[in-house]
Amino acid sequence: MSLAFAATPLLNSSLPANAIPAEPAPATTESAPTAGDTTQDAARSRFETVWDNANAVVPFSTGSIISSCTPGQANPEATTKMLMAWNYMRSLNGLAPIEIPLDSPASAPAQAAALTAAIGPVASPNPAAIQGAACVTDDAQLASSAGVIARLEGIVTPATEILRYITEASTSNSNDNLGHRLELFAPQQARAAIGAVSIGTSGPTASSLQLFDSSYQQAGRPLNPPLWEDGRPSPNTITWPAAGFFPTKLLPTGANESISRWSFSARCSDLRSAKVTLTGPNGAIPLEVIRRNEPGVDPSLTPWDYAGYDTVLFKVPLSNLTIPEFYATSKYQVSVTGIQPAAGCTNTPTSASYTVDLFNSSWPADPYGDADGDGIENYQDPQPHIPDLHTNRIAGADRIETAAKIALAMAGSGNATGTPKKIYLARSDILVDALVGGALKDGPVLLLPPEGHPLPDTVTSVIKRLNPEEIIALGGPAAVSDSRLYEVAAGRKATRLGGSNRVATSIIIARRTGAAADSLYLAQAFGPGGSASPDALAGAALSDGPIVLVDSSAPTIATIRQLAADLQVKRVVALGGLGAVPVTLLSDIAVGRAATRLAGPDRYATSREVAREAYRLRPTTRAYLARGDVFADAVAGGKLSDGPLLLLPPKCQPLDRETLKTLSEIQAFQVTALGGESAVCEANLQATLQWPDVVNETVTEF
Repeated sequence: MSLAFAATPLLNSSLPANAIPAEPAPATTESAPTAGDTTQDAARSRFETVWDNANAVVPFSTGSIISSCTPGQANPEATTKMLMAWNYMRSLNGLAPIEIPLDSPASAPAQAAALTAAIGPVASPNPAAIQGAACVTDDAQLASSAGVIARLEGIVTPATEILRYITEASTSNSNDNLGHRLELFAPQQARAAIGAVSIGTSGPTASSLQLFDSSYQQAGRPLNPPLWEDGRPSPNTITWPAAGFFPTKLLPTGANESISRWSFSARCSDLRSAKVTLTGPNGAIPLEVIRRNEPGVDPSLTPWDYAGYDTVLFKVPLSNLTIPEFYATSKYQVSVTGIQPAAGCTNTPTSASYTVDLFNSSWPADPYGDADGDGIENYQDPQPHIPDLHTNRIAGADRIETAAKIALAMAGSGNATGTPKKIYLARSDILVDALVGGALKDGPVLLLPPEGHPLPDTVTSVIKRLNPEEIIALGGPAAVSDSRLYEVAAGRKATRLGGSNRVATSIIIARRTGAAADSLYLAQAFGPGGSASPDALAGAALSDGPIVLVDSSAPTIATIRQLAADLQVKRVVALGGLGAVPVTLLSDIAVGRAATRLAGPDRYATSREVAREAYRLRPTTRAYLARGDVFADAVAGGKLSDGPLLLLPPKCQPLDRETLKTLSEIQAFQVTALGGESAVCEANLQATLQWPDVVNETVTEF
């Protein structure tokens, strides 16, 4: 994840930074007011209402095409949800809500900047000056100096998009820039424009929030109505977390970070000498306190002295945060002393104190309800949002018998409508032609032994039981001979889906399945030593288009480019990293269509990215596990359409945290291992039951 702070003026008007006078305050000590709800029940209920709405996975944009620098349009549903989350967080400090004017002149620049940010690395403060930036237009440059912009990865919801701006999370403990937070909490903010771009949930996601009028004025494109109104109510203090009841889900930190960034902003004050103390349930907490250096600091670095407020940042170690259980709270007392008046201000309190009452927002608002429908009231349920979890295994004595059992499971589990009318055949020791066959969801695949070996009883019994109308061989006669095909068909219709090579076979299958496709997926045709692509295995769960195998030859590129045109797909997606599908190959095939990538550092990480995207396309509550270095079980399992497939390393390597996080993100209440314990060991299968512990971690990682 990367966050970029856009260069902005200290104030969005001609007033000096400290021109907003403080209200007369005879006392020298002030208690920060509680602007939120007065009871935990009310606070929990309001948070749950907002979060459940704004935390939904929705596309951020429509018509955004990176390869042709087409910004597209921000999805109104996404921007409305962003605004809901933003206004909720502002309300915790008593700040007035913000509106998005219809047909704002800032909308097009905001969208252009979001597209540039999605391409990366970032779009601010000056896209043209950043190596690797693309699609830099006058609009993108204008917007980059008029707001804040972020480029993020992974599953991003409107709520988490706004939250990441405000929390200032990073990938280390060193992000001491509070620019995003201070700007989004400016009391004078009355209106905004939002640009948003997403190319698939697991691809790049970016947003651009237009906050300031001055850049548009200087460009001769003044905004009417303006984004700022200087006369809006300004509280004496702005804190994060806010005083009063505060939901723990709003306290995330960056991946690998060990601190949470808290801040105190005081109106008409100078905090350069301020002392901050924090006391929690277990006593005083050690803090790293960071203040601005000099007044009038360059706002492109950190706008500490901003909008009439000075700010102090204090880093709270996560190890000192007590996350309350169930419906309890944890109180944290903040004390700030040594406050000085800013230039031109009088009656500034010399100290301030306030209490943050953390409540665990992982628990539903109604303690006596049953959020997960498992018959246990929320207040007695240690996992109130998680129904009972289940694991099972589909396995036979060998890969042929396992495929047969998967075929029977497919017929009876909702993967097909009634009994399948088709059965596909692949050779158990030559699986490359079957890799992309997972897109053929109208029937299971059975594995056959090599030529010269008798047809196993398990295969014939499945065919008799399912009694399909058609038997289809995947690949050419070298994989499944004509004589073996007719033997299996036993008088039924017998056909073949096979080309001159694995690439041609994949194209034939794609044309058969891609009539209503939105996407075309590309997987490597020839790996080291001519091996098949493991990325195509996981890709079978992607429901919006077929997979084709690609190489870098000109005829292949031209043929698949024409396939994309014939299918009229909206995007072309590479499966796997640059070594599998190079950038030039992807762009040569996409040509005018959105081009993106689902990839991780290895096949296992790539399968997790694919699983997240599959869940976005078609949410389910099931996931499948298969061994990633031996493809047989995954080939058969690719036909299962009711959940994504995660590949696991061999030799029972311990289930890693990233797999658990993925299971939590895709809400996998049923996890099924494909193959015996030599493929997916029982310890790893049972370890998947631990994923709710990731969900209920309140201080979450980005």
